[in-house]
Amino acid sequence: HFNFFLNTGRAISFWSSLKSLLDKHNKSDTAPHLSAFQKLGFYEYLYTALINPKLISYKAQILTLLESNHEVGLHGGKNHELWAKKIHYMDFQSINNELKEALSLIHKIKPDYNIEGFASPCWQNTEILNDVLIALGFRYAADIHTLDHNLPIQYYKTLPCIPTNLTGEPGGIAYFEYCRAKRMTDQEIIDDFFSKIMNQKNFSVVYDHPYFVGKYEIPLLEKLIVLSREKGFTITTLGNILQ
Repeated sequence: HFNFFLNTGRAISFWSSLKSLLDKHNKSDTAPHLSAFQKLGFYEYLYTALINPKLISYKAQILTLLESNHEVGLHGGKNHELWAKKIHYMDFQSINNELKEALSLIHKIKPDYNIEGFASPCWQNTEILNDVLIALGFRYAADIHTLDHNLPIQYYKTLPCIPTNLTGEPGGIAYFEYCRAKRMTDQEIIDDFFSKIMNQKNFSVVYDHPYFVGKYEIPLLEKLIVLSREKGFTITTLGNILQ
């Protein structure tokens, strides 16, 4: 069983994206990664760029996920891109309003589903956000991005904060995307994967996006699951790790 973190709003902000493109000082080196076009493909890239639909509109897919045995959490509020850029300027009430609205949209699809986990877009977390998560009854946050692959669970007051510690570094690029951008073969990815998790003292969190892994990497993912179980690892959710 996996963790899926849903953003109920829009993926991009047209004005913010345009501003970033025009800002010559906004260029920074990052880890190897794939472009949005490479990950989404022509049709979905064009649809996202022109229509920018609310992700909560994919009700059938979300209901299927909520009715599965996977663990579904929340991933930001009204807009993925704006959240990552503006969370540090938001006060308690504005964050609270966005998260309440997001939760209500999910509960319209499945009223009795209990959202327990939260992962902030681009790991952008603040103490005020954590205070809101506590007030709303979230069980944990998965917002720590770290180079320390053996960092244990941290606590903000009563809120467990779980490190997502097997990402492409530096830059936090999703794991499979990072490997493919480096032109790694299946066997090279398998070797790299186990070289990292075999040294873990507690647990490993492997982070990626369904629109990439779910389209291109299912055979490799299945192979990693089988090999992990053969080596004695348990594959489970973040909620179960806390138990």
